[in-house]
Amino acid sequence: MLHADRMSKPVAIVYVDGFNLYKGQLENRPANKWLNLVALFDDVLDDFRVAHVHYFTARIKGRMNPEDPQAPDRQDAYIRALRTLDRLTVHDDSLFTVHHGFAREWIDGKEQPPLTRHHVYKVQEKGSDVKLATQLLLDALDERADTYVVVSSDSDLARPIEVARSRFGARVGVLYPRDERTKLFEAAGIDFSLYLRPSYAARNQMPDVVQTTKRPRNGHTVRAGRTSCVLPLPPRRPGEVAPRTPPGTEAARRGVPASAPSHWSAIGASSAADTRMPLRFRESLRLRESRSSRGAATVPPRSAHTQPRATGCR
Repeated sequence: MLHADRMSKPVAIVYVDGFNLYKGQLENRPANKWLNLVALFDDVLDDFRVAHVHYFTARIKGRMNPEDPQAPDRQDAYIRALRTLDRLTVHDDSLFTVHHGFAREWIDGKEQPPLTRHHVYKVQEKGSDVKLATQLLLDALDERADTYVVVSSDSDLARPIEVARSRFGARVGVLYPRDERTKLFEAAGIDFSLYLRPSYAARNQMPDVVQTTKRPRNGHTVRAGRTSCVLPLPPRRPGEVAPRTPPGTEAARRGVPASAPSHWSAIGASSAADTRMPLRFRESLRLRESRSSRGAATVPPRSAHTQPRATGCR
């Protein structure tokens, strides 16, 4: 147990609904997005000793916002930077679901013929609220702290908060990302509540560069900061050919590309007509065979559309 004695500050554990925090506090304030969560709650909850921060989020996908395909890379850089902080655990195994359909175009409140339909995407996060509630109840059951602080405006968490207070006698507070209170939270009998003013986030940012131990997904160096960009791997030089299969090998005689998995040569895919091979390998073989029939056996250079794309910084 982490209970404090009379002479020290009471112990608190913080549970952050990452998506709720982002939508309510950070989405329209880019300068605050490189947020140091541990420093933030040490600042806001200065009457407590913050023992731990649990951050619950879900990995976003590029298709959620076609106009911002670099968003997943920026999120990855931020999560990797958060994992360097002490007293913080990132729970990022929840799921985002994307539903899309067509909606009619309305002008001045009336349908205008001919009816034009537009693609509409609805993004939903699944699992974070359940994981947050479970962690809250487990910690309250084990009496790991004196106070438990929930950072969210999601009314779905009202019932877990009520159970933590009524069944386990826990003291629970709420920090609202938006400047509006949730009636169900207040009805659950929370012990205190506070609005997270943007000034708190503005003065609790991480350093522009954060050293991490793991390489990013789409590059070899992470440069972290308020723009949190990922430096890309260098693109292939114009005219540079793909790696060839060593001459004289069985794979070379069968025409298997050097980048193909080793088990393709064991299958014996000797022509582009072999449907057991992936489409990109069949296309490569088809091009090889056509060039071989004309007396040219060289591997063509990688086309422009297959060059590694640079990951821009925002």
